[in-house]
Amino acid sequence: MSIKHTPGPWIVCTPSDSTDYLCIEEDSQLVGEASTIAEVNLGGEGISEQIGHGNAHLIAAAPDLLRALKTVLLILSGRFECEHLDFALAAIAKAEGNVR
Repeated sequence: MSIKHTPGPWIVCTPSDSTDYLCIEEDSQLVGEASTIAEVNLGGEGISEQIGHGNAHLIAAAPDLLRALKTVLLILSGRFECEHLDFALAAIAKAEGNVR
């Protein structure tokens, strides 16, 4: 069973009311009014602003990364047997909320 999530693409945006965090939202150009997926703090408690920006962009890329990894595994399945494919399957399971 897979966990459902807001489909991508997701984008990083700066809220108009604060510079203390970034938002990850649906791409409003595709969905109309976007809903917020997550908020990422910029600074404070051991996380630099640079790390906060990196975290926000990694989160925003998650739906694209998941789709890309599934596509690559579909192409490679049956052609290769190695621990790296198991690693990829475990990453997909983690993203979908399945314990492997």
